[in-house]
Amino acid sequence: MDASANPVHLWKAEVLSIGTEIIMGVIVDTNSAWLAQRLPSLGIANYWVTAVGDNLDRIVEALDRAVKRSDIVITTGGLGPTDDDLTREAIAALLGESPEVAPNLEADLRRRFEGRPMPERNIKQATLIPSAQAIPNSRGTAPGWWTETPGGAVIISTFALDGPQKCSGLDVMRYDEQSILAELGAEFQLQEVRRETHITPWQSEQRFTYFRFEWQST
Repeated sequence: MDASANPVHLWKAEVLSIGTEIIMGVIVDTNSAWLAQRLPSLGIANYWVTAVGDNLDRIVEALDRAVKRSDIVITTGGLGPTDDDLTREAIAALLGESPEVAPNLEADLRRRFEGRPMPERNIKQATLIPSAQAIPNSRGTAPGWWTETPGGAVIISTFALDGPQKCSGLDVMRYDEQSILAELGAEFQLQEVRRETHITPWQSEQRFTYFRFEWQST
C-alpha cells in the first residue's frame, strides 16, 4: 500500500509508573523501559514516561494529563491489596465512578486462596468500575484493568508480578503479554507502512514504523 496516498495518524502512548519506591530511587524502573521497547512493534509511539508516588491526588493529576495528550496510557504498579495501592481508586476518581466488587472476580480471587485464609483487604483486587474490563492474570491475584475514557483514550493497568522489590522489565507484562499487546493490535487497526534501519555507534537495530488507519471498537 502506498502510505502517501492515505492520511495516517500515529497512536501516542504514555507509560505511567506508580510507586513511591520508584520516585525515591529505591528500585530502578525497568518496567517502563521494557514497555517502551515493545510498543513500537505494535505501531505505538511512546511519547512520555511519567513516574508518580503513591498519592491519590497526584496519581489522578498524572492520569488526567496523560489521557488528554495520549491515545493509550499504560500504568504499572498500584494494583496490590494494600492501602497505598491506589491505581484503581485514581482511575475511578478520574472518571467519577465507584469501584464495586465483581462477583466473578471475587470467586476467582477466593479460589486462588483455597486452603488458606484470604486477607479481606485483598477484596479490592476484585473490583471494577463501569468503564473498565478486567484483564485476566494467570500468575497473580490482581487482574489488570482495560478502561476506555469518555475522551477516547484507553488506560491499560498492569503490575509487576514479583512485587516492587523483585520486579524485572521482562516480568511486568509476561502474564498478560498476549491478552494486552495482542488486544491492542486488534483494537487499533495497524498497518506497517515503513521499515527503516537505525545505526548507533554501539549497535544496529531495525525499527518498524506503524500507523493506524481506522478505529475498530469492540
